Amino acid sequence: MNPQEKTRANELLSKGLSIIIPGQEKETTRKLLGSLVSRYQTASEQMKLLPLYHETEQLHRGYYQYFSTAGALFADYLKVQGNILVPDASGNPLASSLMPRKQGLESLEQQVKALDGNLRARFGIAAYRY
Repeated sequence: MNPQEKTRANELLSKGLSIIIPGQEKETTRKLLGSLVSRYQTASEQMKLLPLYHETEQLHRGYYQYFSTAGALFADYLKVQGNILVPDASGNPLASSLMPRKQGLESLEQQVKALDGNLRARFGIAAYRY
């Protein structure tokens, strides 16, 4: 996501249960979540196709984990938006796991970004500019 998309996604997802209330915002959120699920699934599939290089293997695996985790999390947000009582695989309410998982994803993102920055500095590669 670019910075503007990320800000909008965070605004919508931070509203908690308000994303399940019918209306324009629910539809906007549903479209955003669907787009995120698709993008992250595509990204994780594309990461699988890239060759692993020793110098960047840890970063490669970190991004794959991030994309896979994000895709699954946003797919679950979409499920909860359709049914607040939907259970997880253990029979517990899926909704109760979303915020802790989102926080874990944010932590993973920071770790991967730090690793990315370190490798870019080490190899003299400029950061991507939006």
